[in-house]
Amino acid sequence: QGWLNQYYMYQKGEKSTADYLVLPPTWNWKVYWDLGRNSDQVHQVLSEIRIVHFHGPKPDDGLKEIATCDTHAAVDSTLVGELAEGICCDQGKMAALILRLNEKWKPKTKRW
Repeated sequence: QGWLNQYYMYQKGEKSTADYLVLPPTWNWKVYWDLGRNSDQVHQVLSEIRIVHFHGPKPDDGLKEIATCDTHAAVDSTLVGELAEGICCDQGKMAALILRLNEKWKPKTKRW
């Protein structure tokens, strides 16, 4: 988001980001946001998401706890707000989906 604002500010030769660009939520989706309550809502949201932002929870730090609704981990974490939102509002559906996609798409590496 900030990079885009700086780029367009530079292109226009402006000195400030007063007319900043705000991306729609589907271009900056957080891994702990609610996907919806029924399958129609979930499919609609998923069809519109373009970028998933790993703001806060990461695949190896917090995302699994959201996906499995691990409330004990949420209490002990620095990501309390994000974990609580993902568990409470979405029952971990978005986090579980992102973990599956991350596993499928991450580069396969080998130790040297």
